[in-house]
Amino acid sequence: LDRRLRRALGSLDGTVEELAGRLGVRPGQRRLFDALLSLLHAEGRVRRTGDLIGAVPEQSAPDDGPAARHPDLAPHLRLLHRCVEALPDVLSGRTRATEVLFPGGSAELVEQVYRGQASADFYHRAMAEEAAAAVTRIHARTGRPVRLLEVGAGTGAGSGFVLRACADTGLPVEYLYTDISTAFLRRGEDAFAAAYPFVRFEPLDIERDPAEQGFASHGVDLVLATNVLHATARMDRTLGHVRRLLAPGGGLLLNEVTRAGHFLTLTFGLTPGWWRYEDTEHRLPHAPLIAPATWQSLLDRAGFQGTRVRGFPGTVTDDLEQCLFVAEADRPADPAPATPRAASAEAVRGYVRGVFAEVLRFAEADLDDTVTFDNYGVDSLVGLDILARFEKDLGPLPATLLFEYLTIADLADHLAGTYPTPGPVAEPSPGTANDAIPGPVAEPATPGPVAEPMAVQPPAHRSRPGPEHREDDIAVIGVAGRYPGAEDLDAFWELLAEGRSGITEVPADRWDWRATFDPDKGRPQRSYSRWGGFLDGIDLFDPAFFGILPRDAADIDPQERLFLETVWNLLDRAGQLGDATRERRTGVFVGTMYGSYGQLAATGWAEGRLSGAHSAYWSIANRVSYALDLDGPSFAVDSACSSSLLAVHLACESIRRGECRTAVAGGVNLILHPAHHVSLSSRNMLSADERCKVFDAGADGFVPGEGVGAVLLKPLSQAVADGDEIWAVLKSGLANAGGKTGGYTVPNPNAQAALVAEAVRRAGVDPGTIGYVEAHGTGTELGDPIEMAGLSRALGAATADGVRCAVGSVKANIGHLEGAAGIAGLTRVLLQLRHGRIAPVAGLGTVNPKIQLDPARFTLPTELSPWPSAGAAPRRAGVSSFGAGGANVHLVVEEYQDSRERPEPRPGEQLFVLSARTRDQLLRYAGLVAAYLGGPGAGERLDEVCFTSQVGRREFPERLAVRAGNPAELAGRLAAVASGSVPGGVLIGTMSGRGTETGGDDPAERWVRGGAVDWQALWSYPRLRRVALPPYPFERTRHWLRPGP
Repeated sequence: LDRRLRRALGSLDGTVEELAGRLGVRPGQRRLFDALLSLLHAEGRVRRTGDLIGAVPEQSAPDDGPAARHPDLAPHLRLLHRCVEALPDVLSGRTRATEVLFPGGSAELVEQVYRGQASADFYHRAMAEEAAAAVTRIHARTGRPVRLLEVGAGTGAGSGFVLRACADTGLPVEYLYTDISTAFLRRGEDAFAAAYPFVRFEPLDIERDPAEQGFASHGVDLVLATNVLHATARMDRTLGHVRRLLAPGGGLLLNEVTRAGHFLTLTFGLTPGWWRYEDTEHRLPHAPLIAPATWQSLLDRAGFQGTRVRGFPGTVTDDLEQCLFVAEADRPADPAPATPRAASAEAVRGYVRGVFAEVLRFAEADLDDTVTFDNYGVDSLVGLDILARFEKDLGPLPATLLFEYLTIADLADHLAGTYPTPGPVAEPSPGTANDAIPGPVAEPATPGPVAEPMAVQPPAHRSRPGPEHREDDIAVIGVAGRYPGAEDLDAFWELLAEGRSGITEVPADRWDWRATFDPDKGRPQRSYSRWGGFLDGIDLFDPAFFGILPRDAADIDPQERLFLETVWNLLDRAGQLGDATRERRTGVFVGTMYGSYGQLAATGWAEGRLSGAHSAYWSIANRVSYALDLDGPSFAVDSACSSSLLAVHLACESIRRGECRTAVAGGVNLILHPAHHVSLSSRNMLSADERCKVFDAGADGFVPGEGVGAVLLKPLSQAVADGDEIWAVLKSGLANAGGKTGGYTVPNPNAQAALVAEAVRRAGVDPGTIGYVEAHGTGTELGDPIEMAGLSRALGAATADGVRCAVGSVKANIGHLEGAAGIAGLTRVLLQLRHGRIAPVAGLGTVNPKIQLDPARFTLPTELSPWPSAGAAPRRAGVSSFGAGGANVHLVVEEYQDSRERPEPRPGEQLFVLSARTRDQLLRYAGLVAAYLGGPGAGERLDEVCFTSQVGRREFPERLAVRAGNPAELAGRLAAVASGSVPGGVLIGTMSGRGTETGGDDPAERWVRGGAVDWQALWSYPRLRRVALPPYPFERTRHWLRPGP
C-alpha cells in the first residue's frame, strides 16, 4: 500500500502548494489532499516543517503478504488498491469517485467489504436485537402497528438483519426504507420487497426538513441509521430533523463508526460527500466521523435522553471504533393541571390592552394585540411609565419586561402564566384596566430584576478537561494597538490594571466644543457632552516609508493611515516581515463605521478649499494589502459597534475555509467632526459627564472614543510548528441578529443569550470554566442589565468545581470606541491572559440595582485581582460586541498553555542585526531596542532576540550589526550607538547594492554592506521562539486638509 500510494502521488518533495499544483488538486478535493499529507506524516512517510514537505526513504522492503495471511481482508485490499491507484485522477477531477467505488454502477466492491464481516455483522445483529425489543415494547403500549424508518439504508447491508428480526416478532410493523439515492432504493426494493411486504421505499434527504418531503412530523416510533448521519453538513440540523420524525418517547438506533482510519480516508474519503461537513468542532481530525462522547453530547442537545452505548464487550467507550447508540426522544412535560382561578387568556389580554391604552392615551380599539410596541411610540422612557402602571397592580416586575415580550398578546400570555390571579377573574368590560386583574398588592412597587431571557437551552456542565486543541483552533500570534491615554499596549495594560480613565475633554485641535455644547439635554443642534476618549497625533504619518507622496498623504483618511501603521507594527513585532517568515496569503479584515474625514473635506469646498480627500471603508483594508503585498481576502466590515469583533470572526472563518493562511483583523475609529456628538446627543445616547458608568447605578449613556487595534491570526497547529509567540487561542465565534425588538436600537436579550450559549457550545468547552467575560457594557441603564441577564442564562449557575466568572468592560476606561470597540475588548482579554490578572471595572461604585447576578457564579471586579483557573483547564473567556440594530458577535478565547520544548540557549557570542530607511531612524531604533532589553525585555534570551532580528524583520539600507555575549551587553552597545558612538563589536554600514559587496565570509560585515545572508541556514532546528521586539520608529510628520483655498 505504501508503495502504491507513493507511486500514485509522485514526488513528495516541495511546499504543500507545489505538491497540490503538480497533482492538479481541484478546490473541492483540497480537504482530501490535506488528509493524505497528514496520513503520510503520521506514518512517518514524509517530514513536514511548516508548509515544506520532504519524502522519507523507504526503510524496508514492502510486505505483500497481508492478503494471504488474512483472507477476510481481501475485499478491503481490493477496494483500497483500486482507490489508491485512482487518487491522482480523483484529486484532479478527471475521474469521479463513484466511478472508482461503483464501477459500471455495480456496488459489488463496496458490498463485499461489509458482507459477512464479523465486525460489521456484530453491530447489525445488535441493532436488530434492539429494534425487535423496541417493536415488542411499543406495540404492547400502543396496540397498533409499530412504525420504523431507516435513514440512508444504502445497499441494505444492515437492513436485512433488522427486517428479519422485526418479522420474527410476529407483530404488525410498518417499515420505511429511505435513501437519498433512487438507485439504492431500487436495489433495496429488489432485495426486500417480496420477502417483507410491510416495507415501503421512499426517497429522503435527512438534511432537509422531512415535512417538506411528505413525511409526517412526529409520526415514527423508531428511527434507524447506520453510518449515514455523519455524512451530513451539520449535526445539529440533521439530528433536529431526526427528532422531528419521532413521536414523543420514540426511539433512535444509531450505528456509527467512531474512530477515523486510513482505510476510510483512502476509500470513502474520495467521495465529495465525505468532506461536506461544516461543523468541524464536532468532527475527528480530517474526517466527518464523531467521537462517542461527542455523539452523546449532540444527542442530548438535540432532545434525546437516556442514551446507551453498545460496543464490543470489555472495551471502554472512548476506545470503541464503532458504536451503537440507543436513545429516546424526550417526552413532552405533562400539562399543568387547569387552574380555575387563573385568568382566562382573553381577560388578561384585555387587561394589558387597557393599561397600554391608559398610559398611551389611545382608544383600546386602536391597539392591535399583535403589533410590536415600537409602532405605538413605546421607547425606553415610555416603557418605564407602562411598567410602573403594571407594578401598581402586580408588584415588582422585571425592568426589561417590555424588551422580552414585544406585543400585547405575548405580554398577556406571559403574565397569565407567571402571575395567576388570587381570585376569579371577570371578563373584560369597558371599565378600567383593573377590572380584569385585582387591585394593588400589599408590597410597594420597587425596581425589579431583569427578566431571564427565553428559549436558551441550559448549558451542560461537563467534567473539567485539560486543553484539547482542535484542527480549527486559531492562534493569536500578534497584537497591536493605540487607545485613549495609551500609545502602546504596555501603557494600555497599566491604564487597565490601575483602573484609570483615558477620557478627556474634546482636544482643541479637533474642534471648539464650546460652539456646540449645552448641558441641557434636548437642545437642537447641540451636544450635552464635551468629552471623549481621543488619540494623540492622528494627523501624523510617515508617507515615504510606505511609498506614498507627501502631497497625496493629506488626501488619505487618517483612519486608513493609522490602521496601516498599526498593521506594520503588528507584523513587525510578531517577526513576520522577514523573507523566511513573511506570508503573502494573508487576509485583511477591518471594522469601521464612520468616515468623517471626507465630511470635513466636503465642508471645506463651500469655503473654497478644494480637496481630493475622501473616506472609503474599502480602502482601509485594501491600502494594507497593497502596501504590504498581501493577496488574501481584503475587505472592510460595518456592522456598527460590533464591526471589529465581526472582522476577527470573519477572519477566523476565512482561515478555516483555506482562503488565507494568516489574517490581520481589527478596527479603527476616529471622531473628527462635532456632528458626531450632536447626533448621539439628539438620541440621548451619551453620558452627561466624562464617565462611562458601566454596570453602575448612575449609568446614563456612553462616552464616545477613538482607537485602532489589530490581531494577527494563524491556525494553531501551524503557529506551534512555526515557533510563533502565541497570545491565546480563539476556540469559536458566532454572529447573529436580534431581529424585531421594541425599537431599532433596543437590544434583544434572547438573541444575546442564545449567541453566547451557542458560541460556548461550538467551542466545545465547559461553560463552568469561563472565568471572564468582556461584556459589550456601554454604561446604559437598561442595556447593561439586559446583557447581564443573557450572560447568566447562557453560562449557567455555579458548580462545585467551576470558577467564578468576572465580568468587565473596557469602555469604563476609554469610552465606547464604536467601530473599534470589539478589538479593544479582545485586546483587554489578551492582556489579562498575558498577565494572569483581571483588571477592575473602572469607576464602579454602586451596582445598577436592575442587574441581578448569582454571586457564587459572577463577580464585577473593583480591583486588580488574580485570574484563577478551573483545575487543569486553561483560563477561558468570552468577548461580546453588539451593534445597533442587533448585529451581535461573541468569541470564546482560551489561554495557550505552551508545552513546546525550548532548545538549550545557544552559548557564546551572538549576532544582532537592525536596519532602517535613514541613519537617524536607525539610531532611534537602536535606542528603542536598548530600552526594551534594559527594561521589560530584560529576561529575554539572547539567542532568541538575535534569531528574531535576523529572520523576522524587513531589511532596509541603513544597517547595524552588533555582537554580544548576553542581553545586557547587547543593550549597552545599542544604547551607545543611539548616543552617537560606535563601540567594539558594532558594525554600521549602508547597503550599496545587494550582492555587490560581500564582505567576505563574515555574515555581519557582509550584511551591513548589502550582501545576501541566508540567516535560516545559521540556525538548526527545532526553531527558536520569535521575540516581540519594539516596532519600527516611523518619521511621522503632519498631513492634513489644507487650511486655505
